[in-house]
Amino acid sequence: MLLRRAATSITSTSTTTTASGLDYFCGTKHFLEYVEFLYYLKKYKYKDYLTSDTSPTRWDIKEVFEANSRMSNRIWDKLDK
Repeated sequence: MLLRRAATSITSTSTTTTASGLDYFCGTKHFLEYVEFLYYLKKYKYKDYLTSDTSPTRWDIKEVFEANSRMSNRIWDKLDK
């Protein structure tokens, strides 16, 4: 599943499974799976766009996507260590 997703030009990282959980930030519900997802993207030298499957209703949408980007970048950088 992860490798198929890595082959697309825009990769979505789903963080929610129910409509009530749409405000979650990336990786908050399935953190280890999210880290593994990023690990395989990095291992296979994925160099394209990432986005998160987040639909914030209680938070500012721009701030949520900026937070997702910061968290993803931090995880991505730590995978080098």
